Amino acid sequence: MLIDFGAVKLMQPPSSEQTELATVAIGTRGYAPPEQFAGHPRLCSDIYALGMIAIQAITGIPPQELHPDPETGNIMWQQTVQVSEELAAILDKMVCYHFSDRYQSATAVLQDLKRM
Repeated sequence: MLIDFGAVKLMQPPSSEQTELATVAIGTRGYAPPEQFAGHPRLCSDIYALGMIAIQAITGIPPQELHPDPETGNIMWQQTVQVSEELAAILDKMVCYHFSDRYQSATAVLQDLKRM
């Protein structure tokens, strides 16, 4: 089981007038999603990390060596390996640049994997 791909620390705002809480991001570039490095991790941030590990396992290429699509920010990896369209679509959704486009739960990922 793989969990906790990054660590965050909740920080209290300097004054009670500020309501937004921020975090300090710690993680490994390539595996941690953009929102985590911006200090705003989401529950789906670990799904990104797991997807990047899966892509590395399939391609043999570390995430730091994969390049983002300049228009979407999504990682371009499919041209490096032959993989089924169904699996590629699942992995792409796991590592979407924008967290709102990503799977929101591990259960949702598993459901799609079982449908393959």
